[in-house]
Amino acid sequence: MDRSLLSTACQFALAAAHLLPDNPEFSNLAGLMFRRSGDFGRAEACYPRAIILGQKQRNWVEYICGHIGTAALLYTTGVNLKRAVRHLKTAARMARKEGMLWLAGHAVHDSMLLMLERGDFEGAEAAAVRAAEMYPLHDRRFPFFVADYALVQLMQWRFSDAHRLLKLCLDVIDQPAARGVITSMLARTAAGTGKREEYGRFSVWAREFAEKYSEHAAAAHYHLAEAARACRAWQEAEAHALRAREIATQSNDRMVSRLAGDALALAKARALAPDRSECPPSSVNEELGRVLGIRLRRWSPDEHRGPQRTLFRNQWVA
Repeated sequence: MDRSLLSTACQFALAAAHLLPDNPEFSNLAGLMFRRSGDFGRAEACYPRAIILGQKQRNWVEYICGHIGTAALLYTTGVNLKRAVRHLKTAARMARKEGMLWLAGHAVHDSMLLMLERGDFEGAEAAAVRAAEMYPLHDRRFPFFVADYALVQLMQWRFSDAHRLLKLCLDVIDQPAARGVITSMLARTAAGTGKREEYGRFSVWAREFAEKYSEHAAAAHYHLAEAARACRAWQEAEAHALRAREIATQSNDRMVSRLAGDALALAKARALAPDRSECPPSSVNEELGRVLGIRLRRWSPDEHRGPQRTLFRNQWVA
């Protein structure tokens, strides 16, 4: 979403929360909009109210979403990852207790991203398997889960596996800012697999999206920096890393800021990533990627049944 539209959405969400102060859904919505716009201080004030109201009213959907939103805020700002883990565990436990496996899947999905942020690839893979088991077939957040699992693969240099999944995601995800970061990831996987023509094409698309849509622009520039570094385009890598760090610093996104800083240092040192492209996937990874690909080809948002809430969550893709 464009920054001006995000600002308008924040004002409407805040107005709704003020008009209906006892409604936990509007408190969660305001927290979500503020978090997406990078106003983390105001987001932090909204989620606790949603949790308190949700528990008081026994509105377990909003209670759970409040915990998920708080966790996302914590790991985006890098303030307290242990506390984020506790919030996600609470969310998943309550969702299972109340029979809401779709919402438990969302919580475990975010746990996968938190494990990734902590560098626990084994934990992220295990969380991905659990989330895949919980997600309903046509859940509207499912394509974003697949894209985020592709990120888990990408960060382990499993470029071919990530590339296949990301191309499928690009076919079904129509939100411009999300498509921007997905195309930047595709530029990176194309560079990692030696597909220079695809690298060039996806890089152009990603830059156009990042220039037009500020949301996820920092992550897009970070991936473009890593893609350029893989191609030994050092000046381009430095430029993208600097831009990623600048945007992330402005929005207080410490996770992307740290990654961009690392990419910048490596680009200045003319250092290539370790060559792990020949590392074969484990049988679990291979099977999960295959299953997710099949499910995504069958995915149709028009077939979704039941409640739907936490579509937008993390700062990478969804």
